[in-house]
Amino acid sequence: AIRDGTIPPDRYMHYLDIVKSETERLRQLIDSLFEQTLDGNVNTLNRSVFNVKTLIIRVINSLEPLLQEKNISLELQLANEDPAAHNVIADEDAITRVLSNILTNAIRFAPQSGLVLVRTKIDNRLVHVFIEDNGEGIPDEDIPQIFDRFYKVERSRSTEGSGLGLYIARTLIKRHGQIIRAYHSDLGGAGFAFTLERP
Repeated sequence: AIRDGTIPPDRYMHYLDIVKSETERLRQLIDSLFEQTLDGNVNTLNRSVFNVKTLIIRVINSLEPLLQEKNISLELQLANEDPAAHNVIADEDAITRVLSNILTNAIRFAPQSGLVLVRTKIDNRLVHVFIEDNGEGIPDEDIPQIFDRFYKVERSRSTEGSGLGLYIARTLIKRHGQIIRAYHSDLGGAGFAFTLERP
């Protein structure tokens, strides 16, 4: 009905709010179910070689409605190297999940008309991915616990979210034998960085 225009304009936003609410509820359910699979002893990763630069752009495109809703500017500073330099060996589905969770978190906590920055750095063995926002940031005392299951800093108590997104991201990166960390961004908000192995 929204698509074919049969809903009156005064009800349009009401139904969009319902769709948004149900989408967030479904996301929390998926997080919960995914967490249960992580709790099992299934450590199998379907590793393959793929281009993480291409994946970053694909995940950003999938989050375009969230960016538009808050009028967020997203800046890309991807290392200007030979395209193959962004090739990594990892589980592509898992890294898609990591990127989606961290980017959603950045969008959620950036202010209205705020900024999210995604950048990469490449060295001999690794691709480093950095995701930052210009929100309120993470208090020093919360950084050590930020990846804990269900942990939510005080500023996020009233925001939507399962409290599992960063926990899932850390678990998946650690299963790859790599590092993920939180830090204070020069933009004034939170920053998250993780590494991926090059083939």
